[in-house]
Amino acid sequence: MPDNSSVNSFLPNKQNLFIWLNAIVLFTGLLFFDWRPAIIVFAYVFETIIIGIIHIFKLWAVLNWGAIQKNTPVSKDPRQMNGFGMIPFFIAHYFFFIFVQSIFIFSFMGSSIPGISNDGFDVLKNYKVLLAQTDMQLAFACIIVTNIAHATRQFFIPQRYHDFTMQELFMQPYIRIIVQQFVSILAGFFFLLLNNGLSVAIVLIIVRSVIDLYLCAVKHNSSMRQYLIEKMNQSRKSDKPLVTDRQLDLFLE
Repeated sequence: MPDNSSVNSFLPNKQNLFIWLNAIVLFTGLLFFDWRPAIIVFAYVFETIIIGIIHIFKLWAVLNWGAIQKNTPVSKDPRQMNGFGMIPFFIAHYFFFIFVQSIFIFSFMGSSIPGISNDGFDVLKNYKVLLAQTDMQLAFACIIVTNIAHATRQFFIPQRYHDFTMQELFMQPYIRIIVQQFVSILAGFFFLLLNNGLSVAIVLIIVRSVIDLYLCAVKHNSSMRQYLIEKMNQSRKSDKPLVTDRQLDLFLE
């Protein structure tokens, strides 16, 4: 079992500071500055875009400066990309994923923002309309600042690009955004079913923040990390573990 310090890992500290700041700003805008509840859902969709852009810079840093990457021979097998070609491949693959996510969100919630097209496929126009909204601009600015600050503090300043190859780091954001996509689309369903959008937005902020705080706690608390690895490997029949410490480290990066 994790030790008693696990509870303290969820309290504000230097590791999870930006998670708490992000939640506080979104709550403040929602409750005191008349941000529309739908904006909170769209802000998390926009966060997926920011995560992808930051990941491009991570891959670029690994390619140009990474110690392990420099000692990894480039494979001649086209199925084993581990050089510059991984960056445009990631861009095409990842942002197509976002395009599909955007279609779902705009189809569910487009009517909640004036000017949004009912056709969910009109993604670029809908994003343009969203970015013209003052509350969306403020929420988006919050998302940008906290994500860039987090990546700078946790990845670029400690030079974590030396610890991974491009191939290892490539899939890192996908599991997180799958969770984020699920939560955002689920929130869209509740907006359709319920009349109280404020309650849905509050629950969305709480759920997202708790998930992020838990992942941050696992990353920095060794007892929680070990406990999670043991639980995930518990039902494994073979000697080879399903999840290793390094694999978990990559996911939590």
